[in-house]
Amino acid sequence: MKIYKIFIIIIALFFIFMQQVNAGEVKEISLTDGSVIVGEVISVNNGVYTIRSGSVGDFEINESRIKSVRQPSRGAKKNVSYSNDSSTNASVNASMMKAGANTLKQSMMSNAKVMELIVSLQNDQQFQEIMKDPEIMNAVNALDMKTLMANPKFMGLLDNSVVDQIGDELNVQ
Repeated sequence: MKIYKIFIIIIALFFIFMQQVNAGEVKEISLTDGSVIVGEVISVNNGVYTIRSGSVGDFEINESRIKSVRQPSRGAKKNVSYSNDSSTNASVNASMMKAGANTLKQSMMSNAKVMELIVSLQNDQQFQEIMKDPEIMNAVNALDMKTLMANPKFMGLLDNSVVDQIGDELNVQ
């Protein structure tokens, strides 16, 4: 379905954007076991975060163990947050849930092959052009489907072979 491919693209763009935002900044990382780590996110590759902490040095954490990554609680100047749970950004999730995209997002994030394909999109020329286009990215962030569907550059992503592979992996027609 065309709408599912559109949501695949939107979710992939969110993921790529959050990888770029998270890398190289000090973050507060909440783990699924309830513990919290404060450290610099050095990189995110294939679902594995490399963290640098003043107390223990560099170490890796699999994304499946991470509940959320956000600015540290004290003195945070930006309100940037990424989360693996369904409470992330309530207004975005509410809109996405209405269209069934929250389930799609969870399926995508829990599938290692899909995440590998999404990471590969960071180097895709079409996706790079979209990421540089403020009009499209504003529409993606606002889930403005009317604007996205009217934009030929964005709609061109429906024919992207990697997006097709993601759809095939998720059994989306």
